[in-house]
Amino acid sequence: MNRWGKWSALALGVVGLIAVAGRVVISQQPAPAPQPAPVDPYVQLFEQARPHLEAVLGAPLVGVQLSTASPQQLLRVPEPDLDAYLRRHFPHLQGPTLETNRQAARQIAASATACQYAEGHNVIVVAADNLEKIAAWNPALTAVNSPQFLQLALVYEAARCHLDHRYDLAKLRAACRDAEEFDALQALVEGRAFDVTRQVAARLGTESLLPLLGQRWLHVPDDAPDPSLRAASQTYLHARCRAMTAGVEFFAALDEGGLRDDVVFAHRPRQMTVIARPHIWLQMLEQHRPGLAEVLAPLAGTFPAVDWQAMEQTWTPAMLGQVAGLLGASPERAEKLASTWYEGRTLIWTLRKQPDHQVALNVVRHDGPAGARAYFGFAVDLQRRQDTLPPGNCGLTIRVVDSHSTAVKLEGFDEVVRNDKRIQLGSAEPIPVSLLLARAGDLVVECTWRGGAGDAAVAQRLLQTVRAEAK
Repeated sequence: MNRWGKWSALALGVVGLIAVAGRVVISQQPAPAPQPAPVDPYVQLFEQARPHLEAVLGAPLVGVQLSTASPQQLLRVPEPDLDAYLRRHFPHLQGPTLETNRQAARQIAASATACQYAEGHNVIVVAADNLEKIAAWNPALTAVNSPQFLQLALVYEAARCHLDHRYDLAKLRAACRDAEEFDALQALVEGRAFDVTRQVAARLGTESLLPLLGQRWLHVPDDAPDPSLRAASQTYLHARCRAMTAGVEFFAALDEGGLRDDVVFAHRPRQMTVIARPHIWLQMLEQHRPGLAEVLAPLAGTFPAVDWQAMEQTWTPAMLGQVAGLLGASPERAEKLASTWYEGRTLIWTLRKQPDHQVALNVVRHDGPAGARAYFGFAVDLQRRQDTLPPGNCGLTIRVVDSHSTAVKLEGFDEVVRNDKRIQLGSAEPIPVSLLLARAGDLVVECTWRGGAGDAAVAQRLLQTVRAEAK
């Protein structure tokens, strides 16, 4: 405690030390934790920052408690972001393999943790013993071992606590349909917490320490013997740093207009491409143009649920790049499209009794008509490539028996192409597949129906609905 005696001298101006006794929140174990030692030095640091934090948040912090923990005790604090990350990004990990990866990643992440908000509670767990270890990892991290850094880390976790109480992070996390939506949510939470901490640091005069909050995640030693264990832990740590960086840039752009958190989380971006374009997100908001998730949600019931299963997910530039690679298209062309990509979503209906009967609705919104035109042309080119690709190429077992395309007119759209073909999967009988691809301004909508499911009238109705609701 000698080190903390020295640190507490830095906060002599604080009136009335508050002694808070807490306990470590135990994950999935109801057994009580040992009573922690007094935490006066930590409380002193936190109370020094509290007025600035409440001023930035525009609201009081109610009932926040601090609790000491050893590095081993810290491992027992739940980390729901890690659990969600592994589930979304490593879906192939199941059962004991998933638990082994989770434990390894949790241990690695905990080693870089100075304090952590126990989600769903009012407790911030302080693991000050880790500061000296973190500072020794890299010369750039030397200043981590200081009361000023711990103070900023406490502010950061208190901001997360505030967001949890206000918006229920567990509920938002559970509502994420896929990895992309989870990444976008993480960027909002980490970015807002960092943005709040940045403003508090400016008031405290400790802005030079801010980069260390993210940089520590990039220097964590990982001596796990299994490469797969390292992949899970290291990608998670790097993802946290990226989320913090992307998120704070998003909120910094919004600060110029004084936009409140309530508006952001009520209309939260669901893709990282949207996070990267805050000014376009603001324009969409001002023009009352809904996000594609809001546009497609009502369409899920287009076909009766008793017979059809509907599944919605994000459609990203990375996914387009994978398709382009399989079809032998230029990766540079696909990457260029990503520079104008704003958001994309896919909604697929599958006939329960005949899974090869499907209807798919694919929608991409670019940051302007020029990007949408380029995407439209690329999508047409991918169809041609599929028609001429030899069977079995790039792992594909699809053979196009015959195909023809025609330009058609559709009210409200600038350009429309219809493609009809028959494809053969392996030695099975050929099945019909039709596609209607259309562009209206910055929006490209594609509807595909296969195996006798759907028809042109349904496709046109879906395209018109998307155009009308997304404008």
